[in-house]
Amino acid sequence: MAGGAAQHGRQMLGRRVGWAVRRRHGQLGLHLALLLVTVFAPGLRSGAPETDEQLARRGMELLRESFRAEAEGRTEDALRIAAQMPRDAWAVFRQGKLLLKLGDLSSAFAAFSAAARADPHIPSLLSYVAFAQWQLGDAAACADTCRSALNVSLLDFRAAALLQALPAPARARHADVLARAAEAAAEAHARGGHAHEGEQAKTCGAKFHRRAESLTMVSSANSLYFQCLSNLVGSIQLREPSLNITIYDMGFDALEHLVASSWERVTVVRFPFADYPPHVANLRNYAWKPLVYQHALRSHRSILYQDSGQELWQPVGMLEDIIERDGHMFVMQGEKTMPRHVHPQMMRVQGLDPNDFKGKDMCAGGIQGYRNDSAAVAQVLEPTVACALRPECIAPASADQGNHRFDQACFSLWLAHGHYRCHTSWVFRAYLETSRLKDADTTDVPDGFGTLYPLMFSRRCEAPLSYHPRIRGL
Repeated sequence: MAGGAAQHGRQMLGRRVGWAVRRRHGQLGLHLALLLVTVFAPGLRSGAPETDEQLARRGMELLRESFRAEAEGRTEDALRIAAQMPRDAWAVFRQGKLLLKLGDLSSAFAAFSAAARADPHIPSLLSYVAFAQWQLGDAAACADTCRSALNVSLLDFRAAALLQALPAPARARHADVLARAAEAAAEAHARGGHAHEGEQAKTCGAKFHRRAESLTMVSSANSLYFQCLSNLVGSIQLREPSLNITIYDMGFDALEHLVASSWERVTVVRFPFADYPPHVANLRNYAWKPLVYQHALRSHRSILYQDSGQELWQPVGMLEDIIERDGHMFVMQGEKTMPRHVHPQMMRVQGLDPNDFKGKDMCAGGIQGYRNDSAAVAQVLEPTVACALRPECIAPASADQGNHRFDQACFSLWLAHGHYRCHTSWVFRAYLETSRLKDADTTDVPDGFGTLYPLMFSRRCEAPLSYHPRIRGL
């Protein structure tokens, strides 16, 4: 019975998409024809109907494959794969986001609208409908839809940022809901980290109080990590409210770029893929990461980079002191694990002998600090950049996550080669998700991780994300 109801719901969603397209556009564009034919055509899959569990499993597999294609720069392939997902609102929304990236705004709008009609209680769906309305020239309808999204959740920062960005006449009628959203956002921001107080209680009570003064915080993300990025930015804004943040857009859609640009003390930089060899656009080989560091150091004297899947728990004045004193700041991630997880060709291409790295530490690629005039830039970052620009170095043909750590492997080689020290204190290690602190008590630090070490930052890229970014002027 449940399977039949689900199948009926998917058929109704297909009719709504078709109705929305015909009503607004009359004819189907190539992209939306693909969406309708491959997703909603009856009898596409032969044999017995799939159970809900089978549909969910197939949908997750296709979603992962679609994300993988998008990360590799194959957006058309990502759309084709997404069009094969089981027929539900999320599948149509996923296709709408890809259509938006491909510049097919009309088809994206039809997909967003159909998904929102099928499930009108998800504010992010409504925010994308609103954005498409604005881009198609209907600012008043955009404002009305933003209001609907905020009525569902006052904490929908996409709708709030979009409404705030509209011309004054379009948003004038909605000043009341915008004011309520601003009040709710301020309260949520001040309460940042509340969802994980139980995890934080496992760490010792010592706190770092000195805030940094001139350090620039840097991170990067594509669409897949956008929600995680919002959590990181909210945590930095709460712990270090006076620091500037530079975010590298590695593949946002147009709404995500607008929203990130609205965050307080945040500058968004579109990564200049056109300036680099084609393989850099494949985010899965991580050639882009050392290039982000290099690019940021051209504009800032000192930076602290954090991956978008992290969150800041305490002020980073101590790290600013380390970067100012040493010119760099690196964190150990795998004690005496080299050269395991370094592909032999990466060493061979760079003229490095694997025997020289036996028993050396693997250091983190996603937490690094530099002063732009330091020796570490020339001795660690620049040779890593040189490797990143050569696909046979950064991503040998037979390399994968099982045998190679890509940018992290190369950074670690040059850190060991230059006799640089990676900090070993657990205070700086963010590779453990905080939910594993109890495990760490009995394995990594037998005498009590939670009672000995305060954490400066931790991983967080799964619900609940409890840090809320502040929007400029709201």
